[in-house]
Amino acid sequence: MIEEKKIIGSAQKRFKNGFLQQGSILLHHRVETFGQFFQLRPEDDRDFIGIFDFLKKEIPLDDLEEMLAAGFEEAWGVSFEKEDPSDREIETCKKLVCQKYSTTDWNMNRKTDSNP
Repeated sequence: MIEEKKIIGSAQKRFKNGFLQQGSILLHHRVETFGQFFQLRPEDDRDFIGIFDFLKKEIPLDDLEEMLAAGFEEAWGVSFEKEDPSDREIETCKKLVCQKYSTTDWNMNRKTDSNP
């Protein structure tokens, strides 16, 4: 949160020896298009801010990634290791895209019959 406005949407899955964090960071909050993608009331629109809007400038995404990782490492006393996805992870991703995330039922109703 920045100035009590949300910049990140995320979820977390915890395991015995770690966790998986996934999410998205709002870079720019374009009020005119935000409502097309999210079901929000007009007054909810004030609850969001893009990180570049807050900074009042854009920075290279690689720099942003490094700064965020360094901040998390310092705050939590951990170190991150960057790795490429495994072949199995890539195949699972492709299946999920085809069988779940590209379907109308999932995107419009959050329903799915498949679980790769």
